[in-house]
Amino acid sequence: MISFRHAGLAITLKAARLQKDLAQVLVVSSGRNTPQDIDYVVNGILRICKEVDPHCWLPKE
Repeated sequence: MISFRHAGLAITLKAARLQKDLAQVLVVSSGRNTPQDIDYVVNGILRICKEVDPHCWLPKE
């Protein structure tokens, strides 16, 4: 579990292994819930993915 603060947001990330080759990341934040805040969190997760090189993607809406 990782927790941090940024510009009035309190953000916690928790990863859980679902299968040998599959994990789920739960993100909880308290703050303004604006599109900019959501983009900040999602972009941070994708930066982490780039560094550790797993297969990460955004679901299509």
